[in-house]
Amino acid sequence: MMASPARSRSQLAATAACTALLGLGSVLFTATQSACFGQCLAAPVCADDEIEVDECSDGDADCYENTVCGTTIYCTQAAACAAAPSCDPGDDETNVCPDGESCYDVTVCSQTITCIDSDPSTECPDLEPTVGEPCDPTIEPVGGDCYYEPCGFYGCDPATSTWVPTGGCG
Repeated sequence: MMASPARSRSQLAATAACTALLGLGSVLFTATQSACFGQCLAAPVCADDEIEVDECSDGDADCYENTVCGTTIYCTQAAACAAAPSCDPGDDETNVCPDGESCYDVTVCSQTITCIDSDPSTECPDLEPTVGEPCDPTIEPVGGDCYYEPCGFYGCDPATSTWVPTGGCG
């Protein structure tokens, strides 16, 4: 077995510093390279109720640095969704859809309410419509009564009988 080459005090000190810094039991150190070599595969992540931001802004008490394996990210609380679901004009909210009534659910910001449809002849498609696709103004809403998360409003244009965007997040 060959003996290990002698190391200078500075090399030994650097090795000890690398070991302490990386928390490794052993660190590869050579005379030609004065860096720590370790393998760290973990990455920092924010908690489920947080978002990653480029930097912490002044006054954001919830923002913090999260460093893992030499990689740093900044996390802060996700903005609360302030919008509330509401029924279409003329429709009423209910806890349970009464027998014989036509009802629909409205979900906004993860909150869902059930509404009694006062005009069941006007129906929104289950899936978000594609702008320009044909619609039937006799049974589908005219003027932006269909809402799809996260913030798309659509209506059936009676002049062209196609879906048109009528609003959205602003």
